[in-house]
Amino acid sequence: MNRYLKIMTIIVIVAVGILGTVVFAQSLASEWNRGNWWSYLDGTHTGYVQCRPSYVEFGQWRAARGYFQLYQKDAYGSFIANSGIVYTEWGTGPNDSRVLSRTKPIYGTMNINHPITFWYDFVRVPVGNQWPLSVPND
Repeated sequence: MNRYLKIMTIIVIVAVGILGTVVFAQSLASEWNRGNWWSYLDGTHTGYVQCRPSYVEFGQWRAARGYFQLYQKDAYGSFIANSGIVYTEWGTGPNDSRVLSRTKPIYGTMNINHPITFWYDFVRVPVGNQWPLSVPND
């Protein structure tokens, strides 16, 4: 019985390792990403957005830049914590293969009655259109 348990343990460890590698590789394949991470150690929430201007999404548009906002409100609608709108830098053109990213933490409460709101979007440039030459100030 001990030998059977050891063999099954090894099989499970190998299977979990392979599955984890596949999931991790698929997450790296995405050309744009966003997220909201929570830390139980210090009560921070960290917002994240990334994009690659050279990547054509759905054959229709490229992301010139990304942005997000992360906030928490109390029961009366007042902000407890607010990141403001956080932008990546602008891509230089449709051939810009850099990954543009930004993160920013907020220090909210751990009260489940005050949920964290995270939203994101991208400044989209349709394929074939001219890249923005002048950009508004942040």
